[in-house]
Amino acid sequence: DWALGHLPPGDRLALTLVHLEGHSVAEAAALLGWSTVKVKVRNFRARGKLRQVIMAAMQEGKDG
Repeated sequence: DWALGHLPPGDRLALTLVHLEGHSVAEAAALLGWSTVKVKVRNFRARGKLRQVIMAAMQEGKDG
């Protein structure tokens, strides 16, 4: 939850629907009013941002 809170709302919503709630990309697209391509791209980019947030937090913990 902490890491997801660092993402923009649209990225957080796309990730939550597909990866946490288990909706298909098509279902998430229908719920959001987006194309399936947009849901896939937002999820791909959001996973990268999430990875960066987590890695930065881990680095701060190691340095601190």
